[in-house]
Amino acid sequence: MANTIFATIDIKFGGKPVDLVRVEASEGLSELFVISADIRSETEVDLASQLGTSATVTIKQDDEAER
Repeated sequence: MANTIFATIDIKFGGKPVDLVRVEASEGLSELFVISADIRSETEVDLASQLGTSATVTIKQDDEAER
């Protein structure tokens, strides 16, 4: 049986809603972890003003614990 993975993002882009399209994460022994998220907005967002903005990505697998 295949695992089902659900991911959501909570980020404040001036109150404009965004959709999480894709999340990729990698981690190696003695290496920093890297998380990349592709998001989409139906309205224009000034990205320069959003640099340094925090975001929370929540990942669930088959209704198990959040990560």
